[in-house]
Amino acid sequence: MDIVEIRKSPKIMEEALIAKNIDFDMRSFLLLDDEVRELKRKTEDIKSRQNILSKEIQSSDTLDRDILIERSKKLKDELKVDVDLLKTKENSWKDLYYSLPQVPSKKAPNGKSDEDNIVLETVGKPRNFEEEGFTPLSHMELIRLNNWGDFERSSKVSGARSYTLQGDLFLYEQALFSYTLQKLRSKNFKLFSVPSLIRGEVFKRSTTVSENDSYELKDDGSFLVPTSEYILTNWHGGEILEEAELPKLYGGYSACFRKEAGSYGKDTKGLMRLHQFNKVEQVVLCKADDEVAEKMHLFILENAKELMTDLELPFEVMECCTGDMGKGKHRMFDINSWVPSENCYRETHSASSFLEWQARKMDLRYRETASRKVKFVYTLNNTMLALPRTFISLLENHQEFDEKSGYRVSIPTKLRPFMGGEKYLKSNN
Repeated sequence: MDIVEIRKSPKIMEEALIAKNIDFDMRSFLLLDDEVRELKRKTEDIKSRQNILSKEIQSSDTLDRDILIERSKKLKDELKVDVDLLKTKENSWKDLYYSLPQVPSKKAPNGKSDEDNIVLETVGKPRNFEEEGFTPLSHMELIRLNNWGDFERSSKVSGARSYTLQGDLFLYEQALFSYTLQKLRSKNFKLFSVPSLIRGEVFKRSTTVSENDSYELKDDGSFLVPTSEYILTNWHGGEILEEAELPKLYGGYSACFRKEAGSYGKDTKGLMRLHQFNKVEQVVLCKADDEVAEKMHLFILENAKELMTDLELPFEVMECCTGDMGKGKHRMFDINSWVPSENCYRETHSASSFLEWQARKMDLRYRETASRKVKFVYTLNNTMLALPRTFISLLENHQEFDEKSGYRVSIPTKLRPFMGGEKYLKSNN
């Protein structure tokens, strides 16, 4: 929220803090805000008095000039003390202000954790492998059976939670990204391949992944990028766009790096939680209009649903509650795909609307065509494809078995042209 609006209606922010389970002392923040404003007023007053003294010194005689100069020196010393204090207080104020959450949408369900999220729709029906007469293998078993990856050697050279893809599974990864990027291109997204490094100050003003979960390069303060969203939402940081340029639709391909701090012992086997993975992200910059933002939010969600349908995967769409959506998000949807070996749905996509929360930190603005008024841009993003996590569902849901061929994995029909027309992935044995 605009700080002016917070001062007028602090209760709105207090309710947002409660809804998102965020521990924040609003009373102390508002007291600090008052201190900063008073210090600003005081320093401006001293500067004004200095200007008056300066003019008086120029027009005074010698005797008066010495007295006035002495007063000017005292004002200068007083100003330095107040300016130094103001700088300290302003830095503290800024840290607190930027840690305030986005006010959640009234349409978002209230809740404390992912247990309070709501399933909006279920698409497709999970297969009944028992009726088909065979016991399905997990994605890890299928990968080992076909020599599509070597987790042991990968761990030996790169550490835990690393992976390698080999043979047709590697080609399949490339085919999936090619298909996904072509789909975004057909929907008028501008495609980017982004750097793996992001400057520290850029990272910190755009972060939705905590610093504790990100890799920092201590020598220069840069970070390995956790998601291409960080690059693309900052692409126009510090600029004033024209309304006619909006919305901007950006599709970013990148390697993503995350420590997965705090998740040790949870989902550590297979391809679910990795320190490095590849992803295509949808990023939208639009004008500050709630209806437009909602339309864009549903648009990027629909793009991901369309891809999941093309991949012939059963999935569910879930709306995240206030306590599970994260600090900066106004509204959030997840797409969870079916995992046969776990007999449940697991998250593969997350579609988020931030309104102006990110743009304020990036100073990302636009000028309205009619009024010429400058406003903050609204930002949104959604995963389009995250690999190799999506392989969990792809391999397990598309496995087949017969006495002659044994276990094999079929390729969704729309992906086959990107795999040389093949119907099945070839074993790498």
